This record gives sequence, structure tokens and C-alpha cells, in this order.
Amino acid sequence: MMKHREMEDIPESIQAELYEEEEHTRRLQLIVYPSLIAFAVLASYGFYLIYSLTRDIHLMTDSIIKMTESVDRNMTVMSGDVGKMNYSMVRMTEAVTNMQRDLWSMNQNISTPLSAVNRMLPFSNNSSGPFPGSPGPMPFAPPMMRGGQQ
Repeated sequence: MMKHREMEDIPESIQAELYEEEEHTRRLQLIVYPSLIAFAVLASYGFYLIYSLTRDIHLMTDSIIKMTESVDRNMTVMSGDVGKMNYSMVRMTEAVTNMQRDLWSMNQNISTPLSAVNRMLPFSNNSSGPFPGSPGPMPFAPPMMRGGQQ
């Protein structure tokens, strides 16, 4: 600012312009300084958010690595268990097929002697031949295991 004595030497029109310029500068200061402070606060908050995001992503990648190792280890064990279960299912299929054949044979052996009893029962078909039963056991083709095992 100018001193009071210097202001008296300047014409009034210029003084009015100087006063307007000072007011304009004050208004700009009221806008620019708070804007700079707000920008600094927002920039520091943005830096904090980016830093937090990178830290969280680092923790997430560590968790994914641990999970992948665990799944890999457990998949190997599960694969062996599924192989054992497949082998057990083949053996059970063979056992059921043998039971089917034995029951068919038993049906053939028992139905002829019991046909006499069948003729004495009311509501029976009164046929003199053996009990018709099933035509025979189904053919058995053993399932193939992986690696050519049976």
C-alpha cells in the first residue's frame, strides 16, 4: 500500500482504479488461498487412498498365493482318494454282477421243484413248466480303469 502522502499526489481516477485493484486482489486471495489448501488436503487424501489400495492388493496377493498352495496340496490328496473310490466302485460292480448271476441260477434251480406247489395255489397260472423268471443274467463287461487296470 502506498503511504497517505503519496496518495494525495495521485489523481482521484487513478486512486479509484488502485482501490478497485486492491479489492480485486483481496477477492482473488479469498478464493485462491483456500483453494490451494483444499487442493493440498485432497491431494494428500488421494495419496493415502492409493497407498491403502496398493497395501490391500499386496495382502490379497499373499492370501491368493497361500490359497493356491493349499488347493494344490489338497487336490493331490483328493485325486488319490478319487482313484481309490473308482477302484472300489469297480469291485462293487463286479460283486453285484456275481450276485445277479447267483440269484438267476438259484431261480432256475428252485422254480422247477416249486412248480408243483405253484399249481396247488389259487390264482396261479397253473402251468406245468418251470417258473418263467428272467431270461438270464445281463452280460458283464468290466469297466476299464485309467492306466489299463481292471
